[in-house]
Amino acid sequence: RPRAAARAFATQEVPSSIDSDGLFGQSKVQKKEDAVRYLYSMLYPMASEVQWDDQTNDVTVVIYPQFIRPVARILRDHQRLLYKQLLDVTCVDTLTQAKRFDVVWVFLSVAFQHRVIVRTSVDDASGVDSLTPLFHSAMWPEREAWDMFGVYFVGHPDMRRILTDYGFDGHPLRKDFPLGGYTEVVYDAATHAIKSVSPPIFREEYRDYENIETEWEDVYHRCNTAWAYDRMVDRTAMQSCDTDFTYDDPSIHQKPMEQQTVRSW
Repeated sequence: RPRAAARAFATQEVPSSIDSDGLFGQSKVQKKEDAVRYLYSMLYPMASEVQWDDQTNDVTVVIYPQFIRPVARILRDHQRLLYKQLLDVTCVDTLTQAKRFDVVWVFLSVAFQHRVIVRTSVDDASGVDSLTPLFHSAMWPEREAWDMFGVYFVGHPDMRRILTDYGFDGHPLRKDFPLGGYTEVVYDAATHAIKSVSPPIFREEYRDYENIETEWEDVYHRCNTAWAYDRMVDRTAMQSCDTDFTYDDPSIHQKPMEQQTVRSW
């Protein structure tokens, strides 16, 4: 049925408000209703909704997950679309939805200077078809989406993790993934080996970050005070930062090298 729909759109009558310069673009803003209606009739029944963003002029197409390849092929090959570049593949995790993952593809038409966003929803156990047969640029973004969210792309030639380490447990960008992870990777100096500790040990919870004070805070405040004071009073009466540390004073850099007495690090 998707192939029949792809053949049918070529015989559809093009609205008179749409010329051969492309379906979308800056010059087509006043004709957006006809363009959106034509794109929806072109992708029906594979798409459930077509939206137009008035601020960015981007078009969002909501499709059913099993039709991603025929939809991408139409967007790439149609002479009034020509979305020949796949810019990004990512996911959005919404725990409150039955199909929690929204898979998002961003396409670019260089010929008509326009972007289209294709979105679909899948659950935790389902996957979507890979676009690597149509777009070689989908290779690494799909691996990243699998690594971070756990959404599987069927037909990908090398579906491995790409950002996390070997043997990593879980998918870090899922909303139910713990902030500290499931395991802790540590280096054992005695055996000179990397080991995994489960569950992770959080030693930072015993630190008091609210009342912490360091010597650098005192240096920072003294420097800022001296810098402001030096511009309000006579420079000859300045008895602060010059003997301790360098502050950003343009007059220092104008002196000859042998006359610079301020130390820096």
